[in-house]
Amino acid sequence: METIRVLIVEDHLLLAAGLGAILGAVPGMSVAGEAASADQAGERAEEVRPDIAVVSLALRGGAGLDAVRRCRHAGARVL
Repeated sequence: METIRVLIVEDHLLLAAGLGAILGAVPGMSVAGEAASADQAGERAEEVRPDIAVVSLALRGGAGLDAVRRCRHAGARVL
């Protein structure tokens, strides 16, 4: 079975850590990286090339949609 690589984009550290723990425990999934801003999301997506990005639309400064665009530009599907 191929592993699905996930990028988590969330600026609340506790929520990001919890989501990472849950997704990391799912067979066939691995957390490829985390980001806390739209800028970091774009950089990390380019670095790790995730299959999926789980993005908080409520990032500080209203940058959630910008993070979505950056992750999609890097080739990730966005949830």
